[in-house]
Amino acid sequence: MLAEIKEYKFTKKFPTPLQNIVNIVFIAFIFLPPKAAIYTTIGIIYEISLSLILLLLIGNQLYIALTEKHRQPSLIIDKNQIAFSKYFLRKYRLIRLSEVKSINELNQAFDNIIVLTLLNNRKIRLSLHGYSEEAKKQISYAFNELKSEITV
Repeated sequence: MLAEIKEYKFTKKFPTPLQNIVNIVFIAFIFLPPKAAIYTTIGIIYEISLSLILLLLIGNQLYIALTEKHRQPSLIIDKNQIAFSKYFLRKYRLIRLSEVKSINELNQAFDNIIVLTLLNNRKIRLSLHGYSEEAKKQISYAFNELKSEITV
């Protein structure tokens, strides 16, 4: 039985700060339009798009740096429910075990995927990409326990 709450956190490492920005700047200099074309419409579009890309990358690096200290667990397995975060804003999705019909684990060469089939035949796929190997084994073990509880 899963008596306690087990939490698993991502161990995925993000690129070093500003690495993406430096790469984009080098690529931008390679494809820089000639000086004669800088003040044309194409040159202005190029400058605006490069500025927006750099602002987006700086914002992304700030987001990574700020959330590194306050990282929320991305998967929480309890004896009554499964909570996992999805998407960029990390909204949590809660699934009660009473809603789950079956749990299947797909082992692929590069990634493990756990497929939860709900009572309304909707399938939810949880990718274990980004977890350490030890965490993947623990998550697999926890889902096998949940699978045995569901079939009983």
